[in-house]
Amino acid sequence: MSSSQLTLPEHPSKKSKKKINKGLFAVVILQIAILSLLLLPKTKTTTKEHSYEYIQKTALKLEEMGLRKAASQVWLKYLQVCDLSNTKLAALHLRIAKLLQNDNNHIDAISHFVTAQKLGSEKKRQIAQSMSESLQQIKRFQAMENVLKEQVEFGHKKQSIKVLAQIGKLEITEDDLQKIIEEQIALKTNLMRLAFPEMAHQNNNFFKEMHKQYDTPKGKQRALQEYLFQEVLWRKALEDELHEQALHHKKIKSIAKKMLVDEVLQREIKKQIVVLPEEIRAFFQQNTDKFNEPAFAKITLKSFADEESAQVASLDDKEMEQAITVTSQTTTLEPFGDISKIISLIFTQEKPQEIHKVGEQIIRLWVHQVEAQKKKTFEEVQEQIRPQIYQRKYQAIMKSFMEQLYTKHKVQIYASEEAQQPKRENK
Repeated sequence: MSSSQLTLPEHPSKKSKKKINKGLFAVVILQIAILSLLLLPKTKTTTKEHSYEYIQKTALKLEEMGLRKAASQVWLKYLQVCDLSNTKLAALHLRIAKLLQNDNNHIDAISHFVTAQKLGSEKKRQIAQSMSESLQQIKRFQAMENVLKEQVEFGHKKQSIKVLAQIGKLEITEDDLQKIIEEQIALKTNLMRLAFPEMAHQNNNFFKEMHKQYDTPKGKQRALQEYLFQEVLWRKALEDELHEQALHHKKIKSIAKKMLVDEVLQREIKKQIVVLPEEIRAFFQQNTDKFNEPAFAKITLKSFADEESAQVASLDDKEMEQAITVTSQTTTLEPFGDISKIISLIFTQEKPQEIHKVGEQIIRLWVHQVEAQKKKTFEEVQEQIRPQIYQRKYQAIMKSFMEQLYTKHKVQIYASEEAQQPKRENK
């Protein structure tokens, strides 16, 4: 029989599988096949053909018995000793891939699917579908792997360490809780960085404050409760296979996209921004008029039926304590309405008149304290200035960076009245 005329037989029926000790028998058969090949003389064509046929029959027998892993190994040996055309090689790689896939060896299966595809297999649609199935299974195993990793990290070789909590057989010790706290602080710091990029210079302070909060018995207990809450919900999600649903794939992809975009911004832009003390002081000196504390006054207003009642009225201690604060920009106050004229008198006259008529109301004014406008010191405003300088630098660097990316990726934006269909390149 010539190797060039070899036709691979169809997969045997599953009904003919026999119940035997598969693992041991597979090893024995595999070793016999390889040993026979090595011992047979290789000088005669008929002998070679006999050895090829023997390996082929061995692989088919292993398939018939459901020993997929062993069968795939024998077929791999067959690949090494036979000279096959690309068409037959593609068919054999596809066969090996299906054996490995059915044996839950999806990573190796994908490798053989790809090889079959490259060799020009006519079953491209079948290969694509099979590869998709293997990829889905790999994702599922990776999701479950997170739980197994935690079991190794949290439960492995703990010696005389206090156990704080337990989920099933998984024990969580004091050392484990410290790891949990570090992860929670890192997560919350990153969330703050995402929400308030202009406050990046305060991340270190935020990180220290978070450590202080968790460095107390109550803080540690809160971190443990938060972890347990998230963990049992995560396991429930895995049990329900939510991670395999298309809707959640989109959500996960969206979250991952946002995180990666922020990582690019962090690496390419935010790390370049440094706000120097000299820049803060220079900004303050150039904008001193913007850092004034407005004039304010503490007053009490009361309405009366007539001027005589207003003149003889007085305040008790409780009413004095309930005095309100107004500034020179205050114009209205409930329930009195427009009091802009009264406010103007408070800040322009040393002793403003006490009785005022606002609409149909008679109002009595008591002024308890007046403070004139004053300039804030550099020390009072330097942390207020820092984000402004940071934002200016951020916008300048961002503009330059995005212009480069838009040019690189050939981005075009059309006005609504100038909108046009994108040009299609001929392939």
